Amino acid sequence: MLAWYVAKVKPRNEHHVQTYLERFGVEVYAPEMLVLRSGRKRNEPLFPSYLFVKVDPSSGMWPLVHWARGMSYFLGDQRDPTPCSDVLLDTIRARVGQWNGGGWEEAFRSGDRVVIRSGPFKELDAIFQRYVPGRERCHVLVSLMDRSIPVILGVAAIESMTLRRRFAEVG
Repeated sequence: MLAWYVAKVKPRNEHHVQTYLERFGVEVYAPEMLVLRSGRKRNEPLFPSYLFVKVDPSSGMWPLVHWARGMSYFLGDQRDPTPCSDVLLDTIRARVGQWNGGGWEEAFRSGDRVVIRSGPFKELDAIFQRYVPGRERCHVLVSLMDRSIPVILGVAAIESMTLRRRFAEVG
């Protein structure tokens, strides 16, 4: 049955495997997020080392797909991979399209002072470094014992110190 499957590929081989399979008419989807790195816009994989492949495992095309150079395995049982619903793929496409179309807004910029609101670093001040796209996480620097320690946190765990101070001054 023709359906979408999740394929694990070797690191940094997403594009190579996608190009190879598309040459044989296999539909492949590798969602990429538009991110800002060092002042430049770049596309980065939403799911590094994973691709969505539309194929029928009982077809004659399966060996070509399954044993493609750079391919590791498919999620699910080796003989019977687990299919993904079309609704899941449509949702991912819509969210990626919204993000890449500018339907998001960065709440923090590199160098912004923030306070951590939850977790083991709760109530510590930090400096925002960058977002980790697609994972709702960010890199911050926490100052502990005169050292800056890089930490990865959920975006919801931090709050702008500027906004906090503004609200504190009002009341």
